[in-house]
Amino acid sequence: MEPIGKKISINNELKRKLIHLSSSGIAIFYWFNQKELTLIIISLMFIISLAFDLARFFSPKFNEMFVKYFGKILRHHELEAKGIVFSGSTYLLFSCIILIFFFPKIIAVMAILIMTVSDTAAALYGKNFGKIHIKNKTLEGSIAFLISGLFVIFLTPKFDYSIAEYLIAIITLIITCLSEYLPYDIDDNVTVPIIFASLYLILIKIFLYNDICLLSVV
Repeated sequence: MEPIGKKISINNELKRKLIHLSSSGIAIFYWFNQKELTLIIISLMFIISLAFDLARFFSPKFNEMFVKYFGKILRHHELEAKGIVFSGSTYLLFSCIILIFFFPKIIAVMAILIMTVSDTAAALYGKNFGKIHIKNKTLEGSIAFLISGLFVIFLTPKFDYSIAEYLIAIITLIITCLSEYLPYDIDDNVTVPIIFASLYLILIKIFLYNDICLLSVV
């Protein structure tokens, strides 16, 4: 969910979030392909994105050119920071690597889509229609996060499609949404999917499966 403060224009926010939403393709690609292949491709994308971030810091000329072409969709802190600043895409790709490497495919796919779809819905709806501010978020954005998250939950594969699993998914979604109000300074492209995936896995293990091997979906 997008914090309130120094923001880019609505049109540029839309462009940024459409790029963010397109990252849902990572989840779709992973579902139909092997873990190893997906990790190789995402890791290469991460290295390229990280290289751009480092080049911006170490090369003023490169930074000037980068800002010229992409400055309109960059956040204030991405433009004005004095040190090395990692872009949203770098954080997103990093999270995808963690999710794909450490979590079962079903959970990783859900978490990636929550990150790309629900966070996009929260940012766009909160920016355009948000009126009730809670800390640096909007209640309307949180509601959009939850509603879009429910669509993700009900449209993605599950381990056994039981009522218990859907309840676990919904509870995990709500807690993930509430966690966005905690006062930590970590990019939500990291916190949202990792919190969702970790909590989902823990609850599944406690209430549905005791053996982690049962969750090894590759």
